Amino acid sequence: MVPMHQIAVDCHERFNLQTLEHLLTRLSERSLIPYWVEDSLHQVYTSELPSLGSKYPQFVFGAGETSLNLHELLGVGSHCGIDILMPDVKHFGGVTAVKAAILSLEERGHRVTLHNPTGPIGTAFSAHLCTLRRDSVPLEFPWAVVSDRDHSTIPAEPVSSGAYVLSDLPGIGLDPNPDYMVEYGQKWTVSGWAK
Repeated sequence: MVPMHQIAVDCHERFNLQTLEHLLTRLSERSLIPYWVEDSLHQVYTSELPSLGSKYPQFVFGAGETSLNLHELLGVGSHCGIDILMPDVKHFGGVTAVKAAILSLEERGHRVTLHNPTGPIGTAFSAHLCTLRRDSVPLEFPWAVVSDRDHSTIPAEPVSSGAYVLSDLPGIGLDPNPDYMVEYGQKWTVSGWAK
């Protein structure tokens, strides 16, 4: 059984201030304190978190997955009581932008990890980017979301005992499996997604 302090709770921006406070109260009453509470409020309302942070100091809040640039992420980090900032390599402008953001955010004293409910290629980039961080905040991993995910790349994703094992191979250490892409892949056309 995984202890509660090792479980991160992702709220997918589904709460408002009242329902979030209810959740935090109920968890506190039961001494169930997760590793973090992620994206509890829509980013527009995240500035309401400082009052909750002072009322519930036992909780760590993470956010920033929908930020598109450093300015947005700094706004979340500086004004919203967020403990861990979580840029997403897919939304934030790619590897170069996230690399620069990690360094810039840490210079300003922020803790950083990457938002990563993504496929194996995005996860590989995120895992490599995480090596740049000073702090060892865990990387989100979409475990068991797709049953045959291990067949989608060559070699299969190097996850062992819950840890992503970086490869010393060139690049990100894996490539899309062509057979998997033929079977499941789609491409965007003028009229939408197509086989």
